[in-house]
This record gives sequence, C-alpha cells and structure tokens, in this order.
Amino acid sequence: MLIATALCWASWIFVIFNVDPSQGSMVGFMAFYASLFFALFGTISLIALWLYEKFGNPEEPTFRLVEKSFRDACLSSIVLILLLYLQGKDLLTIWNLSIFVIFVVLFGAFYLSTKKA
Repeated sequence: MLIATALCWASWIFVIFNVDPSQGSMVGFMAFYASLFFALFGTISLIALWLYEKFGNPEEPTFRLVEKSFRDACLSSIVLILLLYLQGKDLLTIWNLSIFVIFVVLFGAFYLSTKKA
C-alpha cells in the first residue's frame, strides 16, 4: 500500500506539471482530482492504520483496523476533495463551509448511531 500511495503521489505530480489548466479540459481536471483523491486516500489510510495500531485496542484484529482506516480515509479524502473543488469554483464561502461542516458532523453522528454493537 505504501508503494501504491507513492505511485499515486507521483501521478498527481505528473498531472500538475503536464496538464495545462488554461485549456479547460475536463479530462485534465478529472485526472487532477482523481489522482489527488487516491494519493490522499492512501496517505490518510496509512496514517490512520498506524494510529489505530499504536493507540488502539491491542486485541483487535488487523483486518478490523484496516477496515476502519479505509473508511476514515475515504470519507476524509472525499471531504477534502469537495472542499478543494468548491474553492476552485469560488463557491467556498463561510456559509457554504458552515453548512458543509454541519452536514459532515450529522453524517458522522448518523453513522455512529446506526453502528451495530
């Protein structure tokens, strides 16, 4: 997973240096956001897995820790990419950010309240 994350960061840097944003190609923007998403996903997942192993329950099996780190990384990456997209379109204002944060908090509370024991 570390190698895949490094390749994702390399692809993102490749997109940064080789795609001209002034052309407005939708493929270029999709490549930028997709490569950044996967790079963030891998990085956050590795960090979360390390934190769960270091500070979590030592009796919890590793596949559960990987599952939790993947879930957290996916949600965090989606949130960061959406915020970056809104900022890029000049739509990120304090009001939109507030609504976005409230939505994310409510989604997290809903997830925690419906989690099986």
